[in-house]
Parts: sequence; structure tokens; C-alpha cells
Amino acid sequence: VLRIALSLATGLDQACRRVQGLVHGDLRPENIMMSGSTPMIADFGLSRAAGLHAARAGRTAGAYLAPECWDEGPSLAGDIYALGSVIAEMLTGLPPFGAGGMDDGSLRKAHHDARVSFPERRDASALWSLLCAIASTCLAKRPADRFRAMSDLAGRLADAGREKDPDVIADVAARSGFTMAAAVFAPVRARDNQIKALLE
Repeated sequence: VLRIALSLATGLDQACRRVQGLVHGDLRPENIMMSGSTPMIADFGLSRAAGLHAARAGRTAGAYLAPECWDEGPSLAGDIYALGSVIAEMLTGLPPFGAGGMDDGSLRKAHHDARVSFPERRDASALWSLLCAIASTCLAKRPADRFRAMSDLAGRLADAGREKDPDVIADVAARSGFTMAAAVFAPVRARDNQIKALLE
């Protein structure tokens, strides 16, 4: 979980630094593919970047959609929330606020009103507890209560790794830098190639 979460946050942070204003807008497990141990993000149907106007093809699956994004559309804070939802799902096996079978109205209400919770585990490791706390911060209802930037989220994940799993940090660091920012994105559509071109 730590390796995937840190790789995604690091890659997204570096991409945002390369392309000012870049927002993915549709972060969810279906759009994360694995290449060996490296996660790659696909489907930029909702992405936005300064000077690049991509047609809005829909909205992210409701199970990963930040409360404010139901009305206001994609944002960096929404991407942080969605990544927190993905982390929570990796930890528990389920999205934090429901998934299949829930209608849009129920999902919207859950994201606005329900508080994220994680099951108690007698065998829970210190790292598991730290990752739960990080996911909870990502899933704060108010954008101002989340990590302010993807770099802040990546930094907190790195801190957790240095404390509990330094081998993961060394592995991700070995693939960091611009190569990580480029590799984390999988260009599977024509507009994705526009994003990739900006990263090159």
C-alpha cells in the first residue's frame, strides 16, 4: 500500500510541477494500472492544465468524488481526496463511503455527511495505523483541512515510510525525479498524448 500510494503521490506532484494547473479529475482504481511494481495513471478525460482545454467527458466515479466536486468540478483538492479514497480502499478492500448499488443521491450524501472510519484490527501494524491517519486527512470534508498540495501528501507518506519501511522509500526514490513524473501516466487516449507531450 505504501509503495503504491507514495509512487502515485510523488508522480502526481512532479507532474503538477511540470504542468502548472494540472488536475486529473478522475483518480480511481480503474484508472491505475500496474507496470511491474510501478503504478501508472490512465484516462485524462477530465484532466485540465493551463493552456490545455480537454473536453469534459463525464465525472469521476461517485465513490471517489470529493464533496465540493459534485457541484464545482475537478480540482487539486479533489485529486487529493480521490487519492485518499484509493488509499482507504487498499487498506480495507472497499471505498470509504460505499460503492456498487448506491445511487448518486446516496453517494453524494455519504461524501458530504459520513465520517471515514477504519475497522479495528488487533494485528494492525504501526504503519497501517499511520496510513489510515493519512487517508483520513485526505478525506476531510473541507478542502482546507486536507493536505494543501500533493507534495505535502507525498512528504507525509515518505515520513511514514522512513519510520516503518525504509526499503520502500529507497525503491521509490531510485525511480523518482522527472522519470517518475513521466512514467506515472499511461497515455491511452489522444488527449492523453497532449498531456504526455507537456511532460516531455
